[in-house]
Amino acid sequence: MVMESWLFPNIPLAHAGRKGLAENQEWNYIDRMRRLNIDAVLSMHTLWNTFIVHNILEATDPGERLRSLQKHGITHIRIPVGHWIVEAPSEIPAQYTLDPGETVTYRSKGYTKDGFVTGGIVYLEALLRMMKKMGIKTVIDMHALPGGQVKKMGYTGKWFETAEFFDGADVWYKDGNPCSSPTK
Repeated sequence: MVMESWLFPNIPLAHAGRKGLAENQEWNYIDRMRRLNIDAVLSMHTLWNTFIVHNILEATDPGERLRSLQKHGITHIRIPVGHWIVEAPSEIPAQYTLDPGETVTYRSKGYTKDGFVTGGIVYLEALLRMMKKMGIKTVIDMHALPGGQVKKMGYTGKWFETAEFFDGADVWYKDGNPCSSPTK
């Protein structure tokens, strides 16, 4: 799941940024924790393991939140994820060092080259198994792709002043079609 500030209003570190939303995204949260020598990998894995169902990796009961969805007739849910959910870490902190012979994969705990925490796929898989048992369909929304940012929006886990994916959008706008505008 992509961590967005509006989803986590009670996380104090998420509000420590000087620029509001511009410093209030998942990447900023992880970066601040690392600068404060706080284990951001543990923090994110704890969030993923408890956000929907307490200890989802070992839970056999769907918990109140999921039962409530089912009770109210919810048949489908959308789960936004970032590209780093299937990215192997390029940096593995000492406390997460793999045993000799183990291979680094996207399931390994660490940090991507962009600074996001890896290993979240195991929680998504646990949630998908639980949803399947409950008969609730899921849509995996690849919510954040490299270069897929919209300027001054943080829904990709990181704030960007410019729209990096749509290089040339300003040129396209000059074609006179208002639908081409990078600001609309």
